[in-house]
Amino acid sequence: MTNLLKTAQEGVLKAGKAALALFRKEHEYHHKGEDANFSTEADLESEKILYEMVKDKFPKHNFLSEEMGLVDCGSDWTWVIDPIDGTFNFSHGQPLWGVECGIFKGDKPVIGVLYFPVLKELYFAQKEKGAYLDKEPLAVSKIGRLSQALIALSLSYPAQRKLQKLPYEKLIHQGELMISQSLSTAYDLAAVASGRTDGFIEELTCIWDIAGGVVLIEEAGGKVTDWEGKKLVWEIRKNKLYNLIATNSLIYKPLREKFDHLRK
Repeated sequence: MTNLLKTAQEGVLKAGKAALALFRKEHEYHHKGEDANFSTEADLESEKILYEMVKDKFPKHNFLSEEMGLVDCGSDWTWVIDPIDGTFNFSHGQPLWGVECGIFKGDKPVIGVLYFPVLKELYFAQKEKGAYLDKEPLAVSKIGRLSQALIALSLSYPAQRKLQKLPYEKLIHQGELMISQSLSTAYDLAAVASGRTDGFIEELTCIWDIAGGVVLIEEAGGKVTDWEGKKLVWEIRKNKLYNLIATNSLIYKPLREKFDHLRK
């Protein structure tokens, strides 16, 4: 899988460089049903770069991206791409956005690569090979008490919120937790993997938002499950939404217990 990882790294770096050239400029907006959910010309350019690179190096592989959808070649290998995770941040000149790539063999993600151009940080992981930030090994935090933990929450688009079951107000007002919010799922997952954040709770997210980051966290020693405590069941060919809890492993049990209590 060395060539796969190398191509993914080259791809996100090239796509990230192209997006960075358009950062804090005037944008073309392509709305997806509501004002807050849109892509820009940078999303499309990033996606084009990654698609062309994959088709050049691995022409028989499947390709799934947020903007393009699924190009199904019938392969056992699928590249799952978020050309810009954190588009809202990107469009407002905020630095927390990045390019995310997850590579699946069958229905399991085996490689994750995330690049944050403004931060100049390249994260990557391969199953059973560890996780890295640039050339430095990654490890989740060693915080074992919720009272000392920093927990990130992800807030969905306004139109989705009526479908949500995540008890935001209870977590903030009754959870006795320190809460952060970045508006970039990719960054929140990378933050758990690198020990900058101790846990992350997400609802109604898509496969391209999380696939690469989940590999990163698990290879850095963390734990990721759905809200019921089960392993994520990936479905590449379905428009499935995912709920997840990602932690440093040490706070997984107390965080889930508190979360389950507040959901009642």
